[in-house]
Amino acid sequence: MRAFVAIDLDEDIRIELTRLQNILRSSDSDVQWVEPSNIHITLKFLGDINSIQIEKAKESMSVIAKGFNPFGLSLSKIGAFPKLDFPRVIWVGIDKGREELISLNQRIEDVFEKSHFRTTVHKEDRSYEPHLTIGRVRSARGNKDGLKKVIMEHDFSPTAIMDANKITLYQSTLTSDGPIYTMLGEAEFK
Repeated sequence: MRAFVAIDLDEDIRIELTRLQNILRSSDSDVQWVEPSNIHITLKFLGDINSIQIEKAKESMSVIAKGFNPFGLSLSKIGAFPKLDFPRVIWVGIDKGREELISLNQRIEDVFEKSHFRTTVHKEDRSYEPHLTIGRVRSARGNKDGLKKVIMEHDFSPTAIMDANKITLYQSTLTSDGPIYTMLGEAEFK
């Protein structure tokens, strides 16, 4: 099964992201918007793993979580990968909690590597950049200039702050209606 480690969002953050998505929809661009209930901060994508690896991942997560205190999270700017002129993924960055997420990602990479956790996904070559994927551009012809204009003109000033207090292991099942995420385990920070 496909799996990943993530931090869930609270309702106030999801409300802000929903409002932002509604504003960006006004660009009439060909974007598949992520269901607000499915938006999360991915810390590590594991790819296809088996039941033995699930248990190993849960054990590793428990070790990792004991080394972290809860921390605050808030949203920052809107952006696009690979860049705003040629958007494929629309994202929102992290302001408060960014350094903690980078540290948490590095710890996850280290612990999983030391435990010889093998996945179908190799460690990323680029540095981890905490973000929330809120949409995926489906077509290059789908009014990308309109999307860029709305993003550049919109003053996204989020105010919600949440407490990150655990990491969660999810199974991701891909369907024609979008992914379905099933929680497999979680580990609370100390």
